This record gives sequence, C-alpha cells and structure tokens, in this order.
Amino acid sequence: MQTRADPDYDPDRAPEAAPAEPHAPSVRSLVLALLALLALTCASWGLAHVELGPAGTPVAIAIAAIKAAIVAVAFMELPRASTTARIVALVTVVFIALLCAGTVADVALR
Repeated sequence: MQTRADPDYDPDRAPEAAPAEPHAPSVRSLVLALLALLALTCASWGLAHVELGPAGTPVAIAIAAIKAAIVAVAFMELPRASTTARIVALVTVVFIALLCAGTVADVALR
C-alpha cells in the first residue's frame, strides 16, 4: 500500500485489491473424509468386540492416529495452514507422545 511519503505516490491510483479468499475444501473431499472417519469408527467399535490379545491397544491407537490425521488434513486444513498453526499442531503431537511415553515407562517400571 502506498503512502504520501512514497516517492511513487499517486493519489489517483486505485488502492491495492484485498487478498483473495483462501481456498475452501471441496464438498467431495469433506464427504470422503467423513465416510473414512465413519468407517474407522465402525472398525474401532468392531475390533473392540474381538479378542486381539496384546495387539488390541496398538491397533486401537493406530486407528485413532489415522482418524486424527484425517481430521487435521481435511477439516483443520493443516496443509494450507500458516506456519504457526503447523508448529502448534506439531508441538501438540510431541507433547502427547511424551505423555504417552511417560505413562508407558511408569507402568513398565513398577
């Protein structure tokens, strides 16, 4: 934007256009994300009724991680988000991983 202090200031020049509207996700991608989340929820519910032994917890955590990634990409639009938003999301994931590691270490070392 030009000000009167600029040497190229022209009072008759039109002001610069506002930035374009950010890209909105398509309805198709949102519906696909919703269907994937519903399918994963059904898989999670179904696997809760199957005896998986010690593999049950890792399978449930893997399903939850996939669902979280779908939400982050499709609904939070992290691929198109600002760098600050991406850093906040990354720090959040790191802290959750640290809390989980601390819990596992506490239980394993008792």
